[in-house]
Formats: sequence, structure tokens, C-alpha cells
Amino acid sequence: MKKYAYTRLSVFPSFWKKRKLLSLAVLTVLSSLCASNLMAETVYVTARALISPSNTTGAGANQDGTYSETGITLGDTSAKSSVADAPSTRGGSRAYTSSPLVTSQSAGIDIKPVLAIGGAAYLIEYTFDSSANNVTTNAIFSASCTGGTLSFSSTDKFQRKYGTKTWQTVGYITNAVGNLAPTISFRYSSGRISSAENNRLIVDCFRFTLAQLCQSVASPSIDGPVAIGQTAVTVTGVAANATDVSIYQITASGTQKIGEKASGLVAGNNSIPVTGLVKLAQIAATQTIAGQESCVPSTGLFVGGGANPSVRIALSIRETSSTGPVGQTGNTGSGIVHFLGATQVSSQAPIDAPVFYPSNTWQTVSFQYGTATVGDVPTAFGNALPGSGYAANDYVDIKVYAYETINGSTAYSANPVFSAGNGYTSSNDVYRVQWTWDAVPGATGYRLLRQTNFFGYNDYRDVTNNSYTDSNTGWTVGSPTLTPNSIPLSPSIQWNPTVGNANNIATSWGILDSIDFAINGTDSGPFDLYIDNVQNGTTVFQTFENGTSIFRQPSFSGTTSGNILANPNVSAVTNIIADTGTNSLHVRFQFSGTNNTKWLRFTTSGADPMVNMTDPISFRMLLLPVGAQQPQAPPGKINAGMDAKSHVILNWTGSYTLQTATSASGPYTDVAGPVLNSPYTNTFSGAPRFFRLRQ
Repeated sequence: MKKYAYTRLSVFPSFWKKRKLLSLAVLTVLSSLCASNLMAETVYVTARALISPSNTTGAGANQDGTYSETGITLGDTSAKSSVADAPSTRGGSRAYTSSPLVTSQSAGIDIKPVLAIGGAAYLIEYTFDSSANNVTTNAIFSASCTGGTLSFSSTDKFQRKYGTKTWQTVGYITNAVGNLAPTISFRYSSGRISSAENNRLIVDCFRFTLAQLCQSVASPSIDGPVAIGQTAVTVTGVAANATDVSIYQITASGTQKIGEKASGLVAGNNSIPVTGLVKLAQIAATQTIAGQESCVPSTGLFVGGGANPSVRIALSIRETSSTGPVGQTGNTGSGIVHFLGATQVSSQAPIDAPVFYPSNTWQTVSFQYGTATVGDVPTAFGNALPGSGYAANDYVDIKVYAYETINGSTAYSANPVFSAGNGYTSSNDVYRVQWTWDAVPGATGYRLLRQTNFFGYNDYRDVTNNSYTDSNTGWTVGSPTLTPNSIPLSPSIQWNPTVGNANNIATSWGILDSIDFAINGTDSGPFDLYIDNVQNGTTVFQTFENGTSIFRQPSFSGTTSGNILANPNVSAVTNIIADTGTNSLHVRFQFSGTNNTKWLRFTTSGADPMVNMTDPISFRMLLLPVGAQQPQAPPGKINAGMDAKSHVILNWTGSYTLQTATSASGPYTDVAGPVLNSPYTNTFSGAPRFFRLRQ
């Protein structure tokens, strides 16, 4: 839809304390090791078990001896940090999901990293995801160690403000000489921990890195989006006294500096120019303080191919006891959630959901629960034709099944029709046969089974229309089983709380829990797309025309927040473009990795709209291809003024084509030039003039 802006113009003529501890720790290492041994060694401790053949979902606490819980009962949660180098196969994290306040100072966890060098100093870092805003805001834990010495005695790093999915420094440990597995105990000290208050304790992943001088400087982070063609990236966490920020690109051939800024830096976020970003490479940042550069990371954010690659899409349907109407809020008491449009689940991701490809036009994404059947063929006939094919006096007849193929699955009609008795063929001379049969509405094609000389229907072939000229060629030997007689319109599989129960959504009404986007291939994006006209059957229940949306921001779901970068993170109603009307929903995100289990649960939490499972569920989507021009915002108003010579001067923001007319209702024509940018000095005389801008 073209959009215009009109104006009527009547025109007539504490850092130092920590550094001291680090220096002592490094001296301890140097006293016992040669310099060549001071290479980075990294060890991880996860709270959740890793996914394995014996634990396909990574359920439960880590049982490898490096992690244990004491005096407190924790459960599983799918929330986990998306930081690039944490073990990606952990099932999630552990969480305190009970209501009673934690008060016992015996409650906590023990971690027991297995380190390579006795008597060495290691940096301890911690990461988790608090984007669901349900993590404790003020808990303090004491810290003690058996088999080593800590540089700290308490920590606040389990608090919500630190759950930014980046590595947070906890402190240092110097393990005792001859002890490669010290035990670090964290115990509750103060603060509020209660799930009922949205003050959970979440325990995710610790990292131990052999201390080096570069570790005296905290490493900054790179914020998304990150894609080929970008000329700058945003670096976060830059210190106020940093004198240099550098960007490194990590590829199979090594690590190379691709960007740097050594002046004009500010505390916090900085835009750093880069060149030569390579798809599927990783990029990371360092900062230099007092002449010391932070450690050059060995991993970083993956570089995507740009907006937009192809993407897999499914829907999540939550079972409900509610029964309508469409689009209204339903009962969310059931925890049973199914993917609609997928049959395979890996790490909760719908890995075989249908693929949607970028297009310059709006496309429909549609799913429908239920089954498809195809009707029987009513009659079939055979007539002899002259020509070579069958021998004289051969007898031949066929039976015909209709079939329908949906999403790669095929259903056959329950009963065949026989040509015998309706023009079956034999001839006193060589001959061909013209087979014809009644067409079946909705059929994709027809399977013909052939019998010659009464030896059984032992040959077959498929055709797409309702006739076939048979010269006794093109037949396949065999008599295949022609089942099933029905197939799912869109397949489904339960993914929460367990995986399975295929094509068996128990209720005739459901709740549209989320639109699910899953990575297709290895391109992480970013994604920059638009959604409009969410519909169930004939009812369009979300048009975005009133400026509101049922969808939360991409990071809202703790189930998948670890699968996407912190930015971009957009779910906003916009008037930049729409399928119909004025508004649509603008959605932006980027996957945090390249493996096929990266997916986004784009949730409707809180709105929980009901859908009738007997009708199609669809929405319109604009997924522009890489390199396509993104939609332009509609033009704003034109401002008019006069110069010293009483000339009318027009001004506007942006680049739009100026049009003019002698009547407010038009017709409008482009001002000669054309004129795209302001200011514009009116050159028309005579009758009053009206002006507008067009895209």
C-alpha cells in the first residue's frame, strides 16, 4: 500500500585490589612453570547434565562428579546462557522452583573442576540467563574452598542483573600443589530466593581459565546483529579508561584483526569499524587498559549471511479445556504443548519443520491439524488403439487408485475401480490401449495397477491426469501396498513436557502458544521480517491495526532465549509496511550459533489466543531476501515557510518523491526532476498548489 504525506499550500506570487591478587597468582604460576606452559587452559562445570545417548534431553543435575547440590532442592529449567563457548549440549540449567523462602545457610552447591596444573591460578567466571525476569535480585552466597585458595569469600553473581548471557568474573582460585580437583562451596548467605516471588536461583555454567596477564583486563562483548556486509559492529562493556578496542575474526585459517578504534571511545557501547566479515566465521573483541590488552578469545559470535536466509517454521499448540471463541484468551493450565508442522524434535527444536524461503512479496504461512483423505475413482474404461504395444489376443485390464500428497506424505483412495467389465481390452491384432477414468476432486494423481493375461496385478505406474495412452512401456514390476488411506494435513508432535505422541492433539481447541522459527542450514541470520493478519479459519484475530500485538519480544521465552543473540531483539508494531491496512509486526533476531537445534519460541504468553483445530491457522509474512531493499517508513509531513524574498520553501525528512496538484483530491504528478530531497523552493505561479510526498 502506498502511503502519502499531504500539505495544502496556497501559493500566490576497585579494580586495583583485584589486580594485586592477580599479580600474586601469576607469580605463583611463574615460580613453578616455564613460560611455554602458560598457554590457555579452559575447564567448564555445568549444573545440568549434557545430552548423551543415555540422556537424550540432558535431564537432571550433572552427574559427572564436578557438580552437586546440598541442602536445597533444585529442578530443571530450559533457560540457559547463549554465550558462545559454553557447552552447547547441556540440557538447560538448574533452578529453585519452590515457593518457600530459602533461609538455611547450609543450602547451596559444590563445584569440583578437574584442572590440569596443580598450584596454578585460574580465573573463575559464571554465566546464566535471567531474561525471563524471574531470578533473585539480591541473593548473596558465601564461598569457601577445599584444596585451594580463593581470592573472594562471597559472591553476588547469581543475581538477576548478571544474567546477561555473558561471562561474569567471580574471582580467582589457586589450587594446592598436587591437587587438580579443588572443591568450591557456595552457600546461601542472604537475600530472597523464592519461585513464588519470581526470585529463583538459577545455576548454569562456570568457566575456569588458566590465569594470564591479559586476564587482568575484562574482555568486552560484541552485540548483534553480525553479518557479512556490515562495516561496523557494536562492542559492549568497554571500560571508561580503555584506550583501544580491537575486533578479531576467527576462521579455519587462524585469527586475524579486522577492526580497531583507538580514539573517541566511551564507557559502555562503542561502534567499531570492521572490514572483510566472512560468513560462518566468528568474531570477538578485546580492549586495552593501561597498555595491557585483554585476552584474545578463541571463540565468538558467528557471522551470518545477512537478512534474510531461509527459515523453518512451525506452530506450538498448547492443549486447553477452553472452547472458544477464536482469538480470545484461553485456559493455559495444561503443560502439554505440540509442534504443528513438525515430526522430529532435537533439543526441543522442530528440526524438520517446513522451510520458507525469502521472497520480495508477502507469503502465507499456513498449518491445519486433522487428516486428509482422497475419494474413490468412480469408473474406468479401456479402448483398443491401433499401433504396436500388446500382442494379438493379449488380455489387459487395470485398477485405479486416486492419491493425494501433502508435506511429502501420500494417502490413497480406500477402494480401486476396475476397468474390467467397462471396456477391458483384448484384440486380434497388435494394439495399444487408451485408458480413461473419472477425475477425483483434490487428487494429486492416480496409481494404475495392471494385469495381463489374468496373472494378477503385478505392474504399476503413476500418472497425474485422468487418462493414459498405454503402449506396454513405462510399467514398474511389483504390487505395492497402497496405504495409508489418510494422512495429517500438517503433522504434529508433542515436545513438552516430553517428546512423542505424534499426530495426537487431544483437544479440538488449542492455544496458539508461539510461532516457532528454527535455523535451516548453518546461516544464523540475522532475521528482519514482518508478520500480518494472523488468522484461524475465516477469523482474522490479529491485524496490529490498533497498535498492539499478542507476541512478546524474541528473548521473552526462557526456553529459547539462549538460542538467540541479545540483539537484535525486536517485536514492534510498525506502519512501515503492511499486507493489508496500515500496520504489521516487525520482528528481528539472530541465532547465536549454527547447529540445527537453534530455534526461537516467539511466544504469545499472556495473550494465549484460542484456535479451532479443525480450521487452518495462518499468517502473512514478508521475508525479504538478502540484498533486497528494506521497506521505507511512510513519509512524514511537509513543513512550509518563506524566505526573505517571499518564496515558499518546503522541507521534509527523508528521501521521497515530491508530487503536486491544483486540487487536494488530485490528480497528483511528480514535480519535474524528480525532486527527492528538501528543501524545495516553489516555482509554480497562478492557482493554489497542493503538494504531497510518495514513497
